[in-house]
Amino acid sequence: MNHALAPLWLRLLAAKMLLLVTATVLPAAAPVRGLSTVPARQVSAGYLNALRQGTGTTSNKIASLNYEAVDLILLAFTWLNSDGSLDHNYGSTEIYRPLLLPQAHAHGRSVLMSMNGDFPAVAASAALRGIAATNIASALETYGYDGVDFDWEWPDTAADRTNFTAFLQAVHTAVKARSPEYIVMFVQGPGYWLAGTDWPAVAPWSDFCFAIVYDWKNPANGPIRKPGSVQFLGLSGGSIEAAGKGAIDYMIAHGYPAEKILVGLPFYSSDNRSWFSGAGLWATNRLGFLNATDPDYREVLIDGAWWTTPDNLKQKLNVLLDERETVLAGGAIARGLGFWEIGHEDLDNPQLTDAIVAWRAGDRSLGGLASPPPINPLALVDTRATWRFLDTGLSPAAAWKSNTFNDGAWMSGLAPFGYGDGDEATLVGYGSVMTNKFITTWFRRAFTVASTASIHSLTLRLLRDDGAVVYLNGAEVFRSNLPTGAIHAATLALAAIGGAEEGTLFATAALDPARLRNGTNVVAVEIHQSAGASSDLSFELQLLAQTESARGSLIPAHASWRYLDAGTNPPAAWTARTFDDSGWPSGRGRLGYGLDGEWTTLQSGTNPAAKPVTCYFRHAFQIEDAAWFGPLHLSLQRDDGAVVYLNGVEILRTNLPAGPLTFTNLALTTISGADETNWLQTSLGTPALTNGLNVLAVEVHQAAANSSDLGFDLALAATLAPRLSITLSNTTHRLRWPAAVPGFRVQFNPALGNTNWLPHPGLPNLRGEEYELLVPEVAPRFYRLAAP
Repeated sequence: MNHALAPLWLRLLAAKMLLLVTATVLPAAAPVRGLSTVPARQVSAGYLNALRQGTGTTSNKIASLNYEAVDLILLAFTWLNSDGSLDHNYGSTEIYRPLLLPQAHAHGRSVLMSMNGDFPAVAASAALRGIAATNIASALETYGYDGVDFDWEWPDTAADRTNFTAFLQAVHTAVKARSPEYIVMFVQGPGYWLAGTDWPAVAPWSDFCFAIVYDWKNPANGPIRKPGSVQFLGLSGGSIEAAGKGAIDYMIAHGYPAEKILVGLPFYSSDNRSWFSGAGLWATNRLGFLNATDPDYREVLIDGAWWTTPDNLKQKLNVLLDERETVLAGGAIARGLGFWEIGHEDLDNPQLTDAIVAWRAGDRSLGGLASPPPINPLALVDTRATWRFLDTGLSPAAAWKSNTFNDGAWMSGLAPFGYGDGDEATLVGYGSVMTNKFITTWFRRAFTVASTASIHSLTLRLLRDDGAVVYLNGAEVFRSNLPTGAIHAATLALAAIGGAEEGTLFATAALDPARLRNGTNVVAVEIHQSAGASSDLSFELQLLAQTESARGSLIPAHASWRYLDAGTNPPAAWTARTFDDSGWPSGRGRLGYGLDGEWTTLQSGTNPAAKPVTCYFRHAFQIEDAAWFGPLHLSLQRDDGAVVYLNGVEILRTNLPAGPLTFTNLALTTISGADETNWLQTSLGTPALTNGLNVLAVEVHQAAANSSDLGFDLALAATLAPRLSITLSNTTHRLRWPAAVPGFRVQFNPALGNTNWLPHPGLPNLRGEEYELLVPEVAPRFYRLAAP
């Protein structure tokens, strides 16, 4: 919040003090949103107080909010009067509320009634606490909120400390009696006021605390860290490091769980300017401002004020929410982030919330994005995409897979989806009985194709735990680990999925691009468990279109890789297909460090002169029939040297010496300048692919232990080479080839020495898993398949 203006708000609000007694209402059904829809980690909570920058009507602006960036929207403010009654019409709340609630709920987001007001007077009286708690619980039901948030911030006496705990207990008891889904949350003011909250006492009566760490006026205090600095506390006295780290460490050490802390970050500058007023200047020298960022504050001076830029925001999230980089004591990480407020950015160019979306999807890139590969499949549906989903266990309408089905009432969220593995971006429901969970969960995503004419092949990449059916524009195009015949909500997968198949885009299939249509397309998926007591569920999908003739994508650029960046040798069998890499972290390419467009930042150690020399990477993919593929085509970014292995066999070495390698071997030369991000391209001849699971493994070596950067990304494609079979039936030639390699057409020639191959005018029919073309035997001829 803009706490420089808070006293003015309090004076204005205190002067208003409208009395509005909330009417008693009958208990309503429990909300479908609330606690059960909150992600396990990386929760995002954003205040909405004023829409300052954006185009269109208020309704247009509310509809254009970046809902993918926020799980909890805190609508500010409802006023708490001194008699325990509520004023619901203060400021813009009355205008925003009827527009925001249906929009947020349609996106699967929760909206909390954020409250300000006369907390000291109400909290001091047991009778008033009871009146207020009843009014709050009734208001949540009346208006359809999903919880309540209290912005007191400054309890600074011993009495306030005790009374606030009693107030939270009264409200928590009242609202949870209506529904356990309702969220109870409060704001903690920074620095001096930290001792004004009884941390172990409030923990049972709150689901989250929005802990402000941005009212530290620079340079006196550091927003994130300031080692050696001192902030004195009120009430019981004592001191902490004068930074966000000191505040969060204090809360945890004094009994408030880290898994309930949302770290508040600013969308405005130290002199109270909204981000959109400084964004233009930042954009003129993004990399320069990034390099000038204070390494402790994770903020930068722009135009005489301290700002949190989109790059800085990612840096803050790294050290507050990532267990590998946390600055918090004991390696703790917070539950998520909060921000004041959505209205401080341009709704038409939401740079800060876009940075949150990207970071939560695994994008740790700073200073810009990685360069695209020279040969890059078009991702019609990419990883970490937003999907609509139904996770109630109840079958959807029969038309759920069609293009015309209205999925507006379904929830939405970022992939990957699931539960039980800890790597989900969005948790899905599984019911309340652990031995009888929902068997089936349904997913839908719409995408647009401007023109299908240039698309020659279509590749599906699927993570499914346990079974799946995939539909494209209403037609089934792929089935995995499920029985044949009709599929129902209670249909069990054939087998439980474990090991490498649980954590990677494992199943790869070529689809017929004729299934696409110009304009809107819909891919729909149903995921089935193998048993009601299954411990986990996983789903993610990627749909790649290739416009270059006769190539299939096996590994697209910017794919997700398992990696080891600890600066040690991996086990001897780390390149093998059967090696278990489930304990390795995963991240999307480009991977590395040094501000060359990394999506995933790797460890570089604490000693700049002795960084880890070697990092190791693995990516698994599955193919149905290796006979479909000809020569491999590899595009590689490597800084500095690399060795590439396919199924345990070395297929490429660049900028490294011959012979066995360990994690201490240095690259031959330093890669610098444009070559750090240029794509090295090579064709590798006949591949060593195998039916089923394949693994590409790569080790990347530095040229020196004090190297400033490291980078890796890779794309792997293969020339499609399906086999054509010919049989003679009476006087008809039956030509057949795999349906999984679509787009090929038959050509004929009367003599092998003749170079003039002609296209056959006949069109093939799809027969099961093969295309078939029947050709009358009119004269001796030779046939071949021509690439699309």
